[in-house]
Amino acid sequence: MEKTKKSTESLPTCRAPGLPNCEPEDTHISVVEQVSFRKIEPPIPPKTLHCDSIDRVDELEDADVEGEEEEEQEASASQSTKPEELVELEQIEAELLEQKNAVDLIGEEIALDMPECPSDDSCVNMELELQRGKVHPHIYKLQQENHLLRQQLSKAQLSCKAIDLSLKYLRNSLCRDLKAGAILRRRLDELNSFKLNVEHEQVLCRQRYNHLQEVKYDWVDCKAYLKESAEYTQREIKKIVRRADYTQPHLDALKLLKGAKRMAMDLHFDLTNRMTRLGQRIGSVAGCRESKNMRRFNSDISLFIKRNEHLLVKEKH
Repeated sequence: MEKTKKSTESLPTCRAPGLPNCEPEDTHISVVEQVSFRKIEPPIPPKTLHCDSIDRVDELEDADVEGEEEEEQEASASQSTKPEELVELEQIEAELLEQKNAVDLIGEEIALDMPECPSDDSCVNMELELQRGKVHPHIYKLQQENHLLRQQLSKAQLSCKAIDLSLKYLRNSLCRDLKAGAILRRRLDELNSFKLNVEHEQVLCRQRYNHLQEVKYDWVDCKAYLKESAEYTQREIKKIVRRADYTQPHLDALKLLKGAKRMAMDLHFDLTNRMTRLGQRIGSVAGCRESKNMRRFNSDISLFIKRNEHLLVKEKH
């Protein structure tokens, strides 16, 4: 007894995180009387499981005396009732399976998705709590406050970082909103200018429409104008001659002109010869005047010959 008490008192306290806040207390451990090892056989299973629980504490106490007798009786009973036990085991297994299924259904119906509670508190220093009885109360209080302040400082630093990050996101969002606002303002200005242009074009369209209403053609006038244009076109078409129809008359006219020019040349030479002979015979003043007129006539004829020289040359060839 004394050895077991000393061994339990010498055990160190557990300092694992997550333990409740408690102080080491003097605990009294009851000593269980050690008994010698003995084999305890299970009881004979009943046919059904619908029965109350049986407290077998008294039977275990009396098992030291009657153990051997029960073993002999159970051995003899097991040999005589083996086929009956097989039937009872099958019934028990079936009943156990049915009860297991029923328990599973009940568990599914009453199951709740509850979040698990946190195992420990981050604001509590377990080492300080475990050493609370060994430290002066004022020192313990200061250490506890120091630990609390450190926890608050770390949380404040995290909050500061989160606030800085939030401010950064807000600045970026503000810049995006300003850019979007500038784009929308520019589009609004474009819309206003488009509206003014549409109004101006509307006025011009109205003016053009009014002008066309004043100067537009009536159907009767348009029909008369088209008829007159068609008649004028037909008259102009009648004046036009096709090239195929014009070629042969053109050649015939050229032949006639060449013949007339040749005859005029022959007549010219004949007249020239006669006039020269006549001038030689007449030697008076009157003859001189006539010679002047003849010279003028000869000059006109020579000019005509020069103009039509290419025709005369071709004809000679």
